Amino acid sequence: MMKMRNTSLISVIIPVYNAEDTIYSALNSISQQTEGKFEVIVVNDGSTDKSLEAIYAFKKTNSHLNVIVIDKSHEGVSATRNIGLQLASGNYIAFLDADDEWHPEKTLKQLAILKETAEADLVGCHFKPLVAEPALNSFSYITSKEMLFKNFFQTSTVLMKRKVFDAVGFFERSLSYGEERNYFLRASKTFACVLINENLINYGNGKRGFGQSGLSGNLLQMEIGELKNLIYAYKILNMPFFACCNAIVYSLAKFMRRVCIVYIADKFK
Repeated sequence: MMKMRNTSLISVIIPVYNAEDTIYSALNSISQQTEGKFEVIVVNDGSTDKSLEAIYAFKKTNSHLNVIVIDKSHEGVSATRNIGLQLASGNYIAFLDADDEWHPEKTLKQLAILKETAEADLVGCHFKPLVAEPALNSFSYITSKEMLFKNFFQTSTVLMKRKVFDAVGFFERSLSYGEERNYFLRASKTFACVLINENLINYGNGKRGFGQSGLSGNLLQMEIGELKNLIYAYKILNMPFFACCNAIVYSLAKFMRRVCIVYIADKFK
């Protein structure tokens, strides 16, 4: 029997691994959204702390929110997100990492673009404060070529139409680093991807995007994952050879810069 889709429902997928200190706040940020009907699919990836207890504590006191809890053995973030994707029944799909939080108007602003801009299929936003105030309702389209040089779509920022998942499929399980960039590179080849010029999430409670705790802490493995994605873009996505070569050189330069930043930060902290 074909699974019925709810045309207004947003399926939010949250992978959780040892996030007892942050998962309640992440879940609460969904509850505080000013727009949207949600199913929240929380997939516990074999946490060894009290993450599961925190999830059930939230579920118990927020019965108005449809929270679905899956508990499984540890497999990694891609496999964990994929289980959430398999269960999602909404016409829109969003992701939220267990140490991030959404701004209360995140889904309000993103749904407005997806509903009012017919060609938009996937909407992200900034995840760090901007230097200048964003223009009202300012957004831009991100091409697949631009995605070679920068991952514009941190996972927690994304809200996308279900048809993106139907075409792109699941996250690549073989990647422990760079899996989100791989996914959104694939999406950008076929679908119109939009970036709102505004920070609508609290990313990792203010941590850097690299060189600190979690998967982003291993700079070398991050860089290897990024280079794999650029080779994948050339070989599998048939993206231009010289653009991919330039992106590789740019990526290596960024890697060296990050190494210097982390070294200096650690030396003088």
